[in-house]
Amino acid sequence: TQIQQLIDSFLLAFCLWLAHTLRVFATSWFNLTYTIDPFSNYWWVIVVVVPFGPLLLDLQGFYDSPMEKNKWRSFVQIVRAMIYLSIIVSGCVIFLRLPLISRAVPILFIGISIPFLLLKERIFVRRMRRRALRGELREPVLFAGSPEDMAVLERSLSEDQRLLLDIVGRIDIEKQPLSDLVEAMHRYSVGRVIFAASHTQ
Repeated sequence: TQIQQLIDSFLLAFCLWLAHTLRVFATSWFNLTYTIDPFSNYWWVIVVVVPFGPLLLDLQGFYDSPMEKNKWRSFVQIVRAMIYLSIIVSGCVIFLRLPLISRAVPILFIGISIPFLLLKERIFVRRMRRRALRGELREPVLFAGSPEDMAVLERSLSEDQRLLLDIVGRIDIEKQPLSDLVEAMHRYSVGRVIFAASHTQ
């Protein structure tokens, strides 16, 4: 997650520079009557975007379970983070009187950032899936519960979830003592114990 946040910080800074560059060239492309202020006036925006962008994405759950999300959910999370980021930038303009003459740059920044972040996430997910297929990301887990409930739970796992879980043992808590569970936890050095016990006292 921290690596993704660091990459997104640089990515958002690049998107801001790209938005400013496109706006500069748009002056000649579309014969606009006014020019844009220099990029030096936007350094403070980078200072805001770089730390707050990944933080707001994290608060929206953007970095949670990337292999189990669909593209629409990621899109919604990014849009929400961009809205909050726009509010922070607007607050800096209003209350701190920081310069932001061209309103087109933030709008272009949002339009550019969304596809870039989506593309980066898809690349990251594809890389994770390849590693998962090689068994590099599998987490050792124990299932505990009744045999019927454990079977139902295992059938409900998605394909991506199966790639990330290595079920090293199953403990029938109706028949086996607690000591078997503790022993199995130590023997396999499990990361999690998943209980499937909806029909168990």
